[in-house]
Amino acid sequence: MDNEPTRADDGDIIPHHEEATMWSHFVRTRWAAIGAAVAVTLGAGGIGITEATTGTGERPIYVPIEPCRLADLRPAPDTVGPRSAALGPAEVYKLSGWGDVGNCMLPNGTTGLSLNVTAVGQTELTFITFYPGSGSLPLASHLNPSPGEPPTPNAVNVDLDAAGEFNVYNLQGNVSVIIDVVGYYDHHHHDDRYYTESETYTKAEVDAAIGALPETHWAVVNGSTSAVIARQSGGITLSYAGVGNAYFLTFPRDVSSCGWVVSLGGWSFLDSVLPVLNDYGISTNAVFGTPERIGVSVYDDAGALVTNAFTVHMTCP
Repeated sequence: MDNEPTRADDGDIIPHHEEATMWSHFVRTRWAAIGAAVAVTLGAGGIGITEATTGTGERPIYVPIEPCRLADLRPAPDTVGPRSAALGPAEVYKLSGWGDVGNCMLPNGTTGLSLNVTAVGQTELTFITFYPGSGSLPLASHLNPSPGEPPTPNAVNVDLDAAGEFNVYNLQGNVSVIIDVVGYYDHHHHDDRYYTESETYTKAEVDAAIGALPETHWAVVNGSTSAVIARQSGGITLSYAGVGNAYFLTFPRDVSSCGWVVSLGGWSFLDSVLPVLNDYGISTNAVFGTPERIGVSVYDDAGALVTNAFTVHMTCP
C-alpha cells in the first residue's frame, strides 16, 4: 500500500501506512490534544490503569520518581541520549526503559513507564505513537503536531516488552521528540490483604466470639378474665387462673435468668384504677412448674385482686 498521505477537501490529512489506517481524520484544533490524551489511556501501549480489577495475583503498581530526561532528539546543545537527529517519515525509533538511559537511571524488570512527551520542530502535519518494543504499531496516536504550532506536551503510559524496550513511531515529515520519565510500573503480587471478602456468621458463632446479645420479649395483656394478649413480640402464650386472679405468661425460652418489668396499662386497654403490681417468684418460677412461665397478679389500692391491662417486658442474656 502507498505510504503517501491523502488530503481531504479542507486540507487536513488522512494518514495511512502499510499496516492499517491510523486515523480517519486529523482535527487541527486544541480538541485533538484532548482526544490524544484519551487515547493514551484507552489505546494500545497504555497501562490498564482505568480498569479496576479484583482478586489476587500479579498486578503492576505505579512508582513515581523525580522526573528525568530519557531522550531529546534535538541537535546539540539540547541533545540527551545517543541520538541527535529528528525522526524521519514512517520511522520507528527503539529506546530502552531500563538502566542508564539519557539522564535517567531506571530499575530493570519494570513493566511500563509513565512519560511526559513533547514534539518540536515538525516539518509536516503528522502523528507520533508510543508502543512496546516487540509489539505491533497500534491504531492510536499520542501526539499530533502541526508545523508552526508551539510545543505541546502530553502524558503517555507505555508498556515495555520483555527486554525493557519501547518504540516511537512518526508518520511523516521530520520531528524531534523530547521524552521525560515521571514514574514507572513494577510487578507486584496482590494477596488477600488488598480486598475484603464478606462472610456470614450464625448467632451462635457471634455469641461465642463476642458474647451473647440481649434478647427481648414483650406482651400487652388486656386485663380481662378472657386473658387475651393484645400485642406481643412473638411466641408468647397466655392463660388466666380464676383462683388468685393470676395471669400466666409462657415464653418461647427459659426465662428463669431473665430480667423483667411489668407496667400498668397497655397500648389499647387502660383502667382508671391505679393498682400496685405483684408477681409470683420470677427468680425460680417453681410455683408454676416450668422455667418458661411467669405469673402476674394485679391488686388495687385496697389490696384486692383486680383485672387490669398490663404490659410485660422481658430481657434475657
